[in-house]
Amino acid sequence: FGSSIEQADDGVVILTNHRTSSRGDRYSYPNDDIHLIKMDFNGSVAWEKTIFGLGEEDRGTSIKRTSDGGFIIAGWTWSTGAGKCDALLIKVNADGDREWYKTFGTSKQDKGYSAIECQNGYIMVGKSGGNRFTDPDAYVVKTDLNGEKEWEKTYGAIEMMP
Repeated sequence: FGSSIEQADDGVVILTNHRTSSRGDRYSYPNDDIHLIKMDFNGSVAWEKTIFGLGEEDRGTSIKRTSDGGFIIAGWTWSTGAGKCDALLIKVNADGDREWYKTFGTSKQDKGYSAIECQNGYIMVGKSGGNRFTDPDAYVVKTDLNGEKEWEKTYGAIEMMP
């Protein structure tokens, strides 16, 4: 399924999540791989690449173009990282080749939903924690241009005035 789209110099790059399963059938536990499709403005596919997929649920949610012609992708992974589910930031070049990936998170379930390039790195926003009984906190990570964490913050829910 498609998650996000971004314009390239000569077309568009579509971020998708390709669902596979551990046994190869539709009844087993599904795994998601993060997949990119580059196509021209007429819909012809130039290339397709799986850029991240380590066996469990790995999900891309947002793709943005970077100043070097590549792309930054936000998402999450259950396959690698420090916690249950960690926010994921991936940098790819203009040809869709992965340059690096980084995971971020607390001891809670953390997910990245969007990222942008800023003057000297990237900022990703998402959520941390929460379940069917509690609301998650906003989760923000700032990295340098190589994806190394400079800081992270969580912001709790604000009570609404009546």
